[in-house]
Amino acid sequence: MRKLNKSRLVGLLKLIFLAVISWSDGFAAKTPCQLCSCVDSLAGEVVTCTDRNLSTVPRGFPATSYVLRLGRNNLTRISRGDFWNLSRLTYLSLTENKIRYVESGSFENLTNLETLYLRYNEITYLEPGIFNNLTNLVFLDLMYNQIS
Repeated sequence: MRKLNKSRLVGLLKLIFLAVISWSDGFAAKTPCQLCSCVDSLAGEVVTCTDRNLSTVPRGFPATSYVLRLGRNNLTRISRGDFWNLSRLTYLSLTENKIRYVESGSFENLTNLETLYLRYNEITYLEPGIFNNLTNLVFLDLMYNQIS
């Protein structure tokens, strides 16, 4: 068997490393702008994640997002922290999901939110005060839920 010299061994290890990195890149967590459509405008990002078969709210939306559409997915809950870095958001659509539970504090950082769509979900109960921090909210749509 032929002996590998040090420089050939280093070159071979680099090649193996690059192959592993490029292969594993397909399994890396995708950012919201890789999963969805992100369009930059003068006002900020418009993010559309409609019809993406999402079961959870993706993390890492651009902080400059002012419109976020998450309709027609398979979301079952909204958790505190799902929108933590989106204080510039003015429009949020969560329509036509399977949302049953909205955790207290889920919207607390959305102080600029003006429009919130939660229609066509499976919400039966909302914590008292869940919308208290939404001081700029003008439109709230909860139609076609099971709130009693």
